[in-house]
Amino acid sequence: MKAARTFLRASITYTAVVVSYLVFNFYANMYTRKYRVILHIQQLSVINGLHGG
Repeated sequence: MKAARTFLRASITYTAVVVSYLVFNFYANMYTRKYRVILHIQQLSVINGLHGG
């Protein structure tokens, strides 16, 4: 019985860790994508500024 309870607690902890990891990954990906777009726009405007002179 104790072993089953320990196993249950371990699996709940594991599930919580996995879920929080996935959520963190999702938000991190969203922010890096937004950040990349901003960087890309800045690079484009710099390039356009150089060409526009």
